[in-house]
Amino acid sequence: MRRILPLALAMASALNLGFGPPVLTSSEGQGSALSPYQIRGIGKLAPPQVKAQAAILADAASGRVLYEKNAHRRISIASTTKIVTAIVAIEKGNLSDQVPVKRDVVVEGSSMGLWPGSTVTLETLLYGLMHFSGNDAAVAIAEHVGGSVESFVAMMNEKAKSLGLEDTHFANPHGLDEEGHYSSAYDLMQLTRYAMGNPVFARIVGTRQVTVGGRTFVNSNHLLWQYAGADGVKTGITDLAGESLVASATRGGHRLLALAMNSSDRYGDATALLDLGFNSYRWQPLMLAENALARFPRSDGKWALAYTEGQHLVALAPWEEPLLHRFLELSPSDGWADDGSTAGAAHFYVGESLVLRLPAFAVSYDF
Repeated sequence: MRRILPLALAMASALNLGFGPPVLTSSEGQGSALSPYQIRGIGKLAPPQVKAQAAILADAASGRVLYEKNAHRRISIASTTKIVTAIVAIEKGNLSDQVPVKRDVVVEGSSMGLWPGSTVTLETLLYGLMHFSGNDAAVAIAEHVGGSVESFVAMMNEKAKSLGLEDTHFANPHGLDEEGHYSSAYDLMQLTRYAMGNPVFARIVGTRQVTVGGRTFVNSNHLLWQYAGADGVKTGITDLAGESLVASATRGGHRLLALAMNSSDRYGDATALLDLGFNSYRWQPLMLAENALARFPRSDGKWALAYTEGQHLVALAPWEEPLLHRFLELSPSDGWADDGSTAGAAHFYVGESLVLRLPAFAVSYDF
């Protein structure tokens, strides 16, 4: 009975919390309405039953991770590799490029059916890459955009490096199992956040069926038909990587990314993760308003207020809102005497977890 009562109280507290506007306090007075014991209890309620060996759920706009399982483990990623193949090709090539098909594009695994000696547009290859998961399309793209497969793979790794992906290395453009070819659920999520910001990439992976260059492509990502708001991204399967899915869904203008890597039920896992995000989180605007709580002395002896520009939406669960607080980090500068100058950064926390960091600016303040 002693063990049941605290958990019951925590559950009751979770049900009684509403979705009111976040109350930002200073770092000195966090003033949580919940005890640490209640917070730990609520945070562990009803976790999704994910079968994947590695998985992650994230808010695409802020990058905030809402759920993770072995998210930083280096794993084989199969054809989800083609996410980086596609975004590098889009950024470095032209959709209208005429690409000659060479004999060496014929490789094992899935294919879009390229005929050596034919010519297709880069756009057609991209649909074959992302809809049919064509390994032949990956090789043709690599040779055209990079000059050779090896040079293109170097471009893929350079893109990973520029995005800060620390647990990622590519050895080929298609994702067939190979030594030195790996990533992690977290890195793939960050890569997908970046790629979905490109309208051409988002259009290709979000299209269910299309006819391009005289060919009709049907997207192999079944989630596009099965889940309301699904708009991407890529499936993958090899003996070593198992079955994987990088999924995207948007509702009410808010996008979530769900990754299920090496799963016996990748679509079920992705659905459970996306449901967790859309059913348990609300997007709240975070900002640092011009008020006396954010005042600080300027370099000229007068006072200024720190503020952030615009409103930035972050997914928060109801139980997290009472724990939301901010910390203002000031950067000493003579420019503080000028309105609009950079004052430092505003850090927004849920408990001890950083959820958002924004540049803070200065404005004159008179008593």
